[in-house]
Amino acid sequence: MKFKFARCATASVVAIAVLAAPLEAAAPVALNVDVSRPGAKISSDIFGQFAEHLGTGIYGGIWVGRNSPIPNVRGIRTDVVQALHALHVPNVRWPGGCFGDNYHWRNGIGAAAKRPATLNPDWGGVIEPNSFGTEEYFDFLGQIGADAFISENIGSGTVEEAADWFEYMTSDKPTTLAKARTANGHPAPYKVKTLGLGNESWG
Repeated sequence: MKFKFARCATASVVAIAVLAAPLEAAAPVALNVDVSRPGAKISSDIFGQFAEHLGTGIYGGIWVGRNSPIPNVRGIRTDVVQALHALHVPNVRWPGGCFGDNYHWRNGIGAAAKRPATLNPDWGGVIEPNSFGTEEYFDFLGQIGADAFISENIGSGTVEEAADWFEYMTSDKPTTLAKARTANGHPAPYKVKTLGLGNESWG
């Protein structure tokens, strides 16, 4: 029998002591397998995906724009939708990652021509056109049949900003933010199954 020891003197001493100890008679162990009973249920949510404004993950990957020669539905790549739909993706976390801690949701709503071009400070200081925002994200989810997993900005945003975005997405009352959502083409509240506060908590 071969043993693999850790590269630690203490671990080696313990291992040697265990090997040198006299072996005692092991008690009999019984194992019963009942194949007629269901096992533990594993949530499909753990197989969720992740979309961040990094490289071509969003622009060119998911979003090509409505006027792109690449086949798309309302700017979202058809081949990507088909691939992810076939995988039965349960949820997609967006907009971060690190980018989420600098994402200000108001930049990504409304008429595309009026959305500001900002810098992406997390990934190379490239231009973030904000073409892919809240409405585009939920359209993407609808096309692939996945649930929403929103990553709120509490890295550079305020608690009020985070609360406003949640209200914009989910309010079924005629608030100013809900009316803004209606004006942007979605009168019905969006369904947000999972709401994350910030990105990686260790940061």
